[in-house]
Amino acid sequence: MWGVSVGNRVIQHQVRRLLIAVSALMVLWLTVREFKFHFVLDSTLLRYLWYSYYIPMLSIPMLAVFISMSLGKPEQFRIPRLTWLMCIPTALLIGLVLTNEYHQMVFLFPDGQVRTEFNCTYGAGFFAVLGWALFCSLLSIVIMIYKSRKPQNRKTAWLPMLPFGGALIYILLYIMRVSFVVDVLGDTAVFYCLVITAVFECCIWCGLIQSNSRYSDLFRASLDISAQITDDDYNVRYCASDAKNIDKEDMINAATKPVIIEDGKRLHNM
Repeated sequence: MWGVSVGNRVIQHQVRRLLIAVSALMVLWLTVREFKFHFVLDSTLLRYLWYSYYIPMLSIPMLAVFISMSLGKPEQFRIPRLTWLMCIPTALLIGLVLTNEYHQMVFLFPDGQVRTEFNCTYGAGFFAVLGWALFCSLLSIVIMIYKSRKPQNRKTAWLPMLPFGGALIYILLYIMRVSFVVDVLGDTAVFYCLVITAVFECCIWCGLIQSNSRYSDLFRASLDISAQITDDDYNVRYCASDAKNIDKEDMINAATKPVIIEDGKRLHNM
Protein backbone atom coordinates (compact mmCIF):
# COMPACT_ATOMS: atom_id res chain seq x y z
CA MET A 1 0.00 0.00 0.00
CA TRP A 2 2.82 2.40 0.80
CA GLY A 3 4.53 1.59 -2.51
CA VAL A 4 1.34 2.38 -4.42
CA SER A 5 0.99 5.57 -2.39
CA VAL A 6 4.47 6.91 -3.21
CA GLY A 7 3.93 5.86 -6.82
CA ASN A 8 0.94 8.20 -6.95
CA ARG A 9 2.43 11.05 -4.93
CA VAL A 10 6.09 11.42 -5.87
CA ILE A 11 6.69 13.64 -8.88
CA GLN A 12 10.16 12.80 -10.21
CA HIS A 13 10.32 9.61 -12.27
CA GLN A 14 13.70 8.35 -11.03
CA VAL A 15 12.89 8.99 -7.35
CA ARG A 16 9.49 7.35 -7.75
CA ARG A 17 11.01 4.19 -9.24
CA LEU A 18 13.61 3.94 -6.47
CA LEU A 19 11.00 4.40 -3.74
CA ILE A 20 8.88 1.68 -5.30
CA ALA A 21 11.99 -0.54 -5.30
CA VAL A 22 12.38 0.20 -1.58
CA SER A 23 8.77 -0.84 -0.97
CA ALA A 24 9.33 -4.04 -2.99
CA LEU A 25 12.33 -4.90 -0.82
CA MET A 26 10.22 -4.39 2.29
CA VAL A 27 7.55 -6.71 0.86
CA LEU A 28 10.31 -9.30 0.30
CA TRP A 29 11.54 -8.73 3.85
CA LEU A 30 8.11 -9.25 5.41
CA THR A 31 7.44 -12.27 3.19
CA VAL A 32 10.64 -13.92 4.43
CA ARG A 33 9.59 -12.99 7.95
CA GLU A 34 6.25 -14.78 7.49
CA PHE A 35 7.99 -17.98 6.38
CA LYS A 36 10.46 -17.70 9.25
CA PHE A 37 7.78 -17.33 11.92
CA HIS A 38 4.95 -19.48 10.59
CA PHE A 39 5.99 -22.06 8.00
CA VAL A 40 9.58 -23.25 8.61
CA LEU A 41 10.72 -25.51 11.45
CA ASP A 42 14.16 -26.68 10.32
CA SER A 43 16.82 -24.80 12.35
CA THR A 44 19.28 -24.49 9.46
CA LEU A 45 16.67 -23.09 7.08
CA LEU A 46 15.51 -20.71 9.80
CA ARG A 47 19.02 -19.33 10.07
CA TYR A 48 19.25 -18.76 6.32
CA LEU A 49 15.91 -16.95 6.36
CA TRP A 50 17.28 -14.80 9.17
CA TYR A 51 20.48 -14.15 7.17
CA SER A 52 18.37 -13.10 4.18
CA TYR A 53 16.99 -10.22 6.28
CA TYR A 54 20.26 -8.48 5.49
CA ILE A 55 19.53 -8.33 1.75
CA PRO A 56 16.95 -5.52 2.19
CA MET A 57 18.68 -4.24 5.33
CA LEU A 58 21.78 -3.38 3.27
CA SER A 59 20.13 -2.64 -0.09
CA ILE A 60 17.60 -0.07 1.17
CA PRO A 61 20.20 2.36 2.65
CA MET A 62 22.13 2.17 -0.63
CA LEU A 63 18.95 2.96 -2.58
CA ALA A 64 18.35 5.86 -0.19
CA VAL A 65 21.66 7.36 -1.37
CA PHE A 66 20.55 6.94 -5.00
CA ILE A 67 17.24 8.64 -4.13
CA SER A 68 18.98 11.59 -2.50
CA MET A 69 21.27 12.04 -5.51
CA SER A 70 18.29 11.99 -7.90
CA LEU A 71 16.39 14.79 -6.14
CA GLY A 72 16.03 17.95 -8.18
CA LYS A 73 17.46 16.34 -11.31
CA PRO A 74 15.74 16.30 -14.75
CA GLU A 75 13.68 13.33 -15.86
CA GLN A 76 16.48 11.96 -18.04
CA PHE A 77 18.93 11.89 -15.11
CA ARG A 78 20.69 8.60 -14.46
CA ILE A 79 22.76 7.62 -11.44
CA PRO A 80 26.47 8.33 -12.20
CA ARG A 81 28.52 5.22 -12.92
CA LEU A 82 30.91 6.02 -10.07
CA THR A 83 28.01 5.94 -7.60
CA TRP A 84 27.09 2.43 -8.75
CA LEU A 85 30.36 1.30 -7.17
CA MET A 86 28.46 1.39 -3.87
CA CYS A 87 26.85 -1.86 -5.04
CA ILE A 88 30.19 -3.65 -4.61
CA PRO A 89 30.57 -3.31 -0.81
CA THR A 90 26.82 -3.84 -0.43
CA ALA A 91 26.98 -7.12 -2.38
CA LEU A 92 30.14 -8.25 -0.57
CA LEU A 93 28.58 -7.63 2.85
CA ILE A 94 25.38 -9.44 1.84
CA GLY A 95 27.51 -12.37 0.70
CA LEU A 96 29.44 -12.25 3.99
CA VAL A 97 26.20 -12.61 5.95
CA LEU A 98 24.73 -15.34 3.74
CA THR A 99 27.92 -17.43 4.07
CA ASN A 100 28.20 -16.97 7.83
CA GLU A 101 27.73 -20.75 8.37
CA TYR A 102 31.23 -21.32 6.97
CA HIS A 103 33.26 -18.60 8.69
CA GLN A 104 31.16 -17.09 11.52
CA MET A 105 32.64 -13.64 10.95
CA VAL A 106 29.25 -11.97 11.37
CA PHE A 107 27.46 -14.09 13.99
CA LEU A 108 29.29 -16.37 16.40
CA PHE A 109 27.52 -19.35 17.96
CA PRO A 110 28.45 -21.37 21.07
CA ASP A 111 29.66 -24.92 20.47
CA GLY A 112 27.26 -27.75 21.12
CA GLN A 113 24.11 -25.60 21.00
CA VAL A 114 21.46 -25.02 18.37
CA ARG A 115 22.45 -21.95 16.38
CA THR A 116 19.79 -19.24 16.66
CA GLU A 117 19.69 -15.47 16.52
CA PHE A 118 19.08 -15.36 20.27
CA ASN A 119 22.21 -17.19 21.44
CA CYS A 120 24.73 -15.62 19.07
CA THR A 121 27.37 -13.00 19.67
CA TYR A 122 28.55 -10.49 17.10
CA GLY A 123 31.78 -10.60 15.14
CA ALA A 124 33.69 -7.96 13.20
CA GLY A 125 31.61 -8.63 10.09
CA PHE A 126 28.42 -7.64 11.88
CA PHE A 127 29.81 -4.24 12.80
CA ALA A 128 31.04 -3.78 9.23
CA VAL A 129 27.49 -4.50 8.03
CA LEU A 130 26.00 -2.15 10.62
CA GLY A 131 28.55 0.58 9.88
CA TRP A 132 27.90 0.47 6.12
CA ALA A 133 24.12 0.62 6.58
CA LEU A 134 24.41 3.56 8.99
CA PHE A 135 26.89 5.36 6.72
CA CYS A 136 24.59 5.07 3.69
CA SER A 137 21.54 6.14 5.71
CA LEU A 138 23.23 9.23 7.17
CA LEU A 139 24.79 10.14 3.82
CA SER A 140 21.39 10.05 2.11
CA ILE A 141 19.79 12.33 4.71
CA VAL A 142 22.73 14.78 4.62
CA ILE A 143 22.54 14.98 0.80
CA MET A 144 18.77 15.58 0.96
CA ILE A 145 19.19 18.40 3.46
CA TYR A 146 22.07 19.93 1.49
CA LYS A 147 20.06 19.88 -1.75
CA SER A 148 16.95 21.35 -0.17
CA ARG A 149 16.11 24.42 -2.26
CA LYS A 150 13.84 26.18 0.21
CA PRO A 151 15.24 27.71 3.43
CA GLN A 152 12.03 26.81 5.30
CA ASN A 153 12.60 23.15 4.40
CA ARG A 154 15.78 23.17 6.44
CA LYS A 155 13.86 24.17 9.55
CA THR A 156 11.95 20.88 9.47
CA ALA A 157 14.67 18.78 7.81
CA TRP A 158 15.58 17.26 11.17
CA LEU A 159 12.28 15.35 11.24
CA PRO A 160 13.65 12.25 9.42
CA MET A 161 16.26 12.03 12.17
CA LEU A 162 13.58 11.18 14.74
CA PRO A 163 12.72 7.69 13.45
CA PHE A 164 16.36 7.23 12.44
CA GLY A 165 17.48 8.05 15.98
CA GLY A 166 14.86 5.66 17.34
CA ALA A 167 16.31 2.92 15.13
CA LEU A 168 19.82 3.59 16.48
CA ILE A 169 18.59 3.28 20.06
CA TYR A 170 16.74 0.08 19.15
CA ILE A 171 19.86 -1.45 17.56
CA LEU A 172 21.96 -0.63 20.61
CA LEU A 173 19.43 -2.08 23.05
CA TYR A 174 18.91 -5.16 20.86
CA ILE A 175 22.65 -5.85 20.74
CA MET A 176 22.77 -5.48 24.54
CA ARG A 177 19.91 -8.03 24.73
CA VAL A 178 17.69 -5.75 26.81
CA SER A 179 14.77 -8.03 27.71
CA PHE A 180 11.99 -5.54 26.91
CA VAL A 181 13.33 -4.89 23.41
CA VAL A 182 13.98 -8.56 22.63
CA ASP A 183 10.68 -9.86 24.07
CA VAL A 184 8.29 -7.04 23.07
CA LEU A 185 9.98 -5.40 20.06
CA GLY A 186 11.98 -8.40 18.88
CA ASP A 187 10.29 -8.60 15.47
CA THR A 188 13.10 -6.75 13.72
CA ALA A 189 11.63 -7.06 10.21
CA VAL A 190 8.42 -5.26 11.13
CA PHE A 191 10.24 -2.68 13.26
CA TYR A 192 12.75 -1.74 10.56
CA CYS A 193 10.09 -1.60 7.85
CA LEU A 194 8.07 0.82 9.97
CA VAL A 195 11.18 2.94 10.60
CA ILE A 196 12.10 3.02 6.90
CA THR A 197 8.56 4.04 5.96
CA ALA A 198 8.57 6.73 8.67
CA VAL A 199 11.91 8.17 7.51
CA PHE A 200 10.80 8.51 3.88
CA GLU A 201 7.38 9.86 4.88
CA CYS A 202 9.09 12.52 7.01
CA CYS A 203 11.26 13.42 3.99
CA ILE A 204 8.12 13.81 1.88
CA TRP A 205 6.24 15.72 4.57
CA CYS A 206 8.99 18.30 5.16
CA GLY A 207 9.61 18.77 1.42
CA LEU A 208 12.99 17.05 1.07
CA ILE A 209 11.27 14.72 -1.43
CA GLN A 210 8.81 16.58 -3.65
CA SER A 211 5.33 15.13 -3.94
CA ASN A 212 1.93 15.80 -5.50
CA SER A 213 0.55 17.50 -2.44
CA ARG A 214 -0.52 20.98 -1.24
CA TYR A 215 -1.63 21.98 -4.73
CA SER A 216 -4.44 24.07 -3.22
CA ASP A 217 -1.89 26.11 -1.24
CA LEU A 218 0.22 26.56 -4.36
CA PHE A 219 -2.77 27.72 -6.39
CA ARG A 220 -3.88 30.14 -3.66
CA ALA A 221 -0.39 31.67 -3.49
CA SER A 222 -0.15 32.15 -7.26
CA LEU A 223 -0.07 35.84 -8.28
CA ASP A 224 -1.09 37.66 -11.46
CA ILE A 225 -3.35 34.89 -12.76
CA SER A 226 -6.73 35.95 -11.23
CA ALA A 227 -7.99 32.39 -11.66
CA GLN A 228 -10.70 30.42 -9.93
CA ILE A 229 -11.70 26.76 -10.12
CA THR A 230 -15.36 25.89 -9.69
CA ASP A 231 -17.45 22.73 -9.59
CA ASP A 232 -20.11 21.91 -12.20
CA ASP A 233 -22.58 24.24 -10.43
CA TYR A 234 -20.12 27.15 -10.53
CA ASN A 235 -19.43 27.12 -6.81
CA VAL A 236 -15.85 28.32 -6.29
CA ARG A 237 -13.66 25.56 -4.85
CA TYR A 238 -10.18 27.01 -5.34
CA CYS A 239 -9.20 30.63 -5.77
CA ALA A 240 -5.95 32.51 -6.41
CA SER A 241 -5.18 35.16 -3.82
CA ASP A 242 -5.68 38.09 -6.25
CA ALA A 243 -8.83 36.76 -7.99
CA LYS A 244 -11.94 38.98 -7.90
CA ASN A 245 -15.46 37.93 -7.03
CA ILE A 246 -17.24 37.04 -10.25
CA ASP A 247 -20.98 36.85 -10.75
CA LYS A 248 -22.15 33.29 -11.40
CA GLU A 249 -24.19 34.42 -14.43
CA ASP A 250 -21.05 35.88 -16.02
CA MET A 251 -19.27 32.57 -15.42
CA ILE A 252 -22.05 30.69 -17.21
CA ASN A 253 -22.12 33.14 -20.12
CA ALA A 254 -18.34 32.89 -20.53
CA ALA A 255 -18.70 29.17 -21.31
CA THR A 256 -19.75 30.05 -24.88
CA LYS A 257 -17.53 33.08 -25.47
CA PRO A 258 -15.37 35.47 -23.39
CA VAL A 259 -17.30 38.09 -21.38
CA ILE A 260 -16.11 41.62 -20.62
CA ILE A 261 -16.48 42.35 -16.89
CA GLU A 262 -15.47 45.26 -14.63
CA ASP A 263 -12.32 47.30 -15.36
CA GLY A 264 -12.41 46.07 -18.93
CA LYS A 265 -11.17 42.58 -17.99
CA ARG A 266 -12.05 39.63 -20.18
CA LEU A 267 -13.47 36.57 -18.47
CA HIS A 268 -12.71 33.14 -19.96
CA ASN A 269 -14.38 29.85 -19.02
CA MET A 270 -12.36 26.71 -19.73
